[in-house]
Amino acid sequence: MPTDQVVGARDVLRAIQQLRRQGLVRAISELEAVEPDLCEHLLEEITALHAEFSRISSTHKQVRKLDRRVQSLCVVLVQALRSGYQQLISGDTESEPPDVDPPPPDELQPKGDA
Repeated sequence: MPTDQVVGARDVLRAIQQLRRQGLVRAISELEAVEPDLCEHLLEEITALHAEFSRISSTHKQVRKLDRRVQSLCVVLVQALRSGYQQLISGDTESEPPDVDPPPPDELQPKGDA
């Protein structure tokens, strides 16, 4: 089925499996090596969320669990997007995306009207 999506379900599932194999700490370290600015921003936001979770949650265990889930979600999304984009630029996609650019204005005019 043709698609114009850069990231498909397969990219997300592969990123989830990669995270499960590597573990969260190693995945974040590798992400930091290839995308330092993005990883810095993500970690700052996760830290802010951690503080908010601590404020509204009753136990430290719940805060840690939420924190790990947010970190995992961020890592999976970034890895899936990077993978999908790499496939897009390398031309290694299952099907070519459809032409989503609008037609030129002269093609929008009905034939016979001038």
